[in-house]
Amino acid sequence: MKFEKFKFLKEKYGQVASWAIWSRQGNNPPMFNMGDLTILDPQQNPDVLSELKPDIVFVGLNVSRNIGDLEPFSNFHPNYHNAQDYKLRNALYHTELWGGYITDIIKDYPELHGQNVMSFLNDNPDVERKNIETFREELKDLGTENPTIIALGNDAYKILTRNLEDTFTIVKVTHYSAYINPQKYREEFESIPHLVNLINYIKKKNIVCPMPMYWDDLYMDIKNNIPSEIDLPMPLILAVWHEASHEQKKESFIEQILIAHKYGLIQRVSYFIMQLKDDELF
Repeated sequence: MKFEKFKFLKEKYGQVASWAIWSRQGNNPPMFNMGDLTILDPQQNPDVLSELKPDIVFVGLNVSRNIGDLEPFSNFHPNYHNAQDYKLRNALYHTELWGGYITDIIKDYPELHGQNVMSFLNDNPDVERKNIETFREELKDLGTENPTIIALGNDAYKILTRNLEDTFTIVKVTHYSAYINPQKYREEFESIPHLVNLINYIKKKNIVCPMPMYWDDLYMDIKNNIPSEIDLPMPLILAVWHEASHEQKKESFIEQILIAHKYGLIQRVSYFIMQLKDDELF
């Protein structure tokens, strides 16, 4: 990234956004060096501009406390003892996603509890619309046409998908505040590039799903390996299959892939699709 673009983004969004780059923890306690922002200073860390990846965008819900008076890029780089952003550092270090842009969808609304934020948005839909427009402008300023958008947690994912699902590919990971095994959390992030490549392949090849005889095998393979209460979309209802629109088939297929990803089955789906010949796909 050019220094001028980096400086522009820092001046415009530095109080609400940052970059997924942190100083190393080493063998120290989890929070060690989390608040060290010299790592994001090109004068003190000349390599930082080459590490930035504006085509990868992490999106949280909102800040948990007021950080407006802190140094730019402090968001997601806290130095207080009960913050859990350090889990992101551990999960992203040495992955393809390290260096991505990281922001919140709801700006200027400090609140610790996500349910309070969602209740506020339900009562004030204009606030959500305004923040969505701000986020669109933020993406435009980043200069990326087809970003990988990664929602941190359910609430951010709900807001992003109900407003932007038709425009962008949006994937969800567990929020870093959740209790989760560190290795499992890292695996969630490691699989994202593969997931996005698969979805883009489907879109590029105009593939909406395998033909029914193959779809049933794929459906059962996923269904048998996810919790029984999960509603896995199955557009294989032969009586109406050919009446479904191209877009309906594609949306259902991608939804199924996202569920497979959530439960660690994306490698199976990818292998299955790549084995099919083009004339065996719609």
